[in-house]
Amino acid sequence: LTINGSTIQTTSTGSFLYGIKAADTENASGGKLIIEGDSSSVSGVDGIYGGYTNSGTASENEVTISAGTVTLSVGVPDIVGGLTLDGTASNNKVNIKGGKITAAGSIEGGAGTSASGNQVNISGGTVKAGTDIIGGYSAGSGTSDTASGNSVSINGDDATAAVTANTIIGGQSDSTTASGNSVAISKGTGTGDAPTVTAASI
Repeated sequence: LTINGSTIQTTSTGSFLYGIKAADTENASGGKLIIEGDSSSVSGVDGIYGGYTNSGTASENEVTISAGTVTLSVGVPDIVGGLTLDGTASNNKVNIKGGKITAAGSIEGGAGTSASGNQVNISGGTVKAGTDIIGGYSAGSGTSDTASGNSVSINGDDATAAVTANTIIGGQSDSTTASGNSVAISKGTGTGDAPTVTAASI
């Protein structure tokens, strides 16, 4: 799904945008949701997901925002590269290169009972998360439900980034294990200045 120069606005609850939405037990893989174009505007939806499944695996899905205005006010996980409610989320990405993004809830690379190799990459734009920015989130309660190898990167590769969040976390696990996760903040190698980051904790 690509949004370029369009306006999407709704006041209905339970409205979502998906790159791909799999059937309940099917895997969601390779979904892409792209928002580009300065005149693009998205508001009122509850969430933006590159890939979504109830109980399959969510892998290699992406949300990319390079321009426009995105305003989400519900407070659920608002922008997620790949989301599964009961399965593993791996190698999903949220890429923010520009635009103005305001989310009442969180921005997450990937989320599932286990999460590995998921990324949030912010290389430009104004980004405000009402709660957290998380590379990968493991919501499972079992001992095998882990968050590993997830990351958040904030830099100036595409433009100067301004980021505000409550917490910025490479990987979070609700069970016992979070390992090999990272947060990196740098000027980058592009045209943007060093990013401005405001967070209660990183």
